[in-house]
Amino acid sequence: MIRCGVAAVAIWWSAIACSDACPLCIALPQQSVADDVINASCVVLARPSTSDPFAYQPIKTLKGSYDGTPIELFINTVTRRTLKTNPQSAMILVQHRQGHWKEAGLSREGFGAVVERILLIEQEWRGDEGRRKRGEFFAPLLGHSNQRIHELAYVELSKAPYSLVRRLSQAVDYERIAPMIARREYAQWRTLAILIAGNRPSAETRSLIRQSVRTSARFHLTRDLAAWATAYIQLDGRDAIEFFEREYIQRRDRSNAELCEIARALALHAHDGRTELRGAITASFRSLVKHYPEVAKQVPFDLQNGSAEAFEPVSR
Repeated sequence: MIRCGVAAVAIWWSAIACSDACPLCIALPQQSVADDVINASCVVLARPSTSDPFAYQPIKTLKGSYDGTPIELFINTVTRRTLKTNPQSAMILVQHRQGHWKEAGLSREGFGAVVERILLIEQEWRGDEGRRKRGEFFAPLLGHSNQRIHELAYVELSKAPYSLVRRLSQAVDYERIAPMIARREYAQWRTLAILIAGNRPSAETRSLIRQSVRTSARFHLTRDLAAWATAYIQLDGRDAIEFFEREYIQRRDRSNAELCEIARALALHAHDGRTELRGAITASFRSLVKHYPEVAKQVPFDLQNGSAEAFEPVSR
């Protein structure tokens, strides 16, 4: 059964399977490095041991306390060479509460400073207000010259509510993330870039979004359709809603999967986006109930109040 929902940007990624996209696609992490650091029982800076160059030896504890047990991680040749040529750098290691260790990344080029800042302010990231502060912290880091920091910020913002993505989009270096839309190996990463494009109107983004929506409509495509539809509504408002009403809801050759993607975008805007369009969105949902009642039953939308209900996050 198709389930439509509105929660965070991650809502659309739940339907993407890497193996379906391409054999060499880059998986979007389920958790960010920030999650690893926050949930860790111990975080340390480590370098190769003096007795074994392929084993880690902690040199500084950033969180918790190191119990002295051996860290069962093998230092690969590339990392060992990098640490050797950068004596001021170290590998950030996190220990999960189950006891096993994981590499978080090298402390060089600002990454260590970002991790230490996360540890300093993580207590402020609880609740709805905390989510806002967390998003505001990472937004300026999107597009950072350090790829590790850039990807950390990208994963973090992918979990943010759409209202926050809208507000923070102007602080993002769009040129840095635009290639993710075109590069096939980033199939699982596209949604956030598409949504940001919708909030950065220019001749280029308008053409890209409108053409992508029309291509999806013409060839009955569903991949990234909810994201493109959301961006289109963000750009063109009522004209976009009328397009989806005409080309999807009132037609009889659309699949439930296509209609569900459009319904996601409409419900998202009614709940967390261009809420001034709730009247037009409610009218579209009434048409959906009339023409595709089996799909409408799967969309939690309050026709009386013209808003989407609250949803639990859909895992990616």
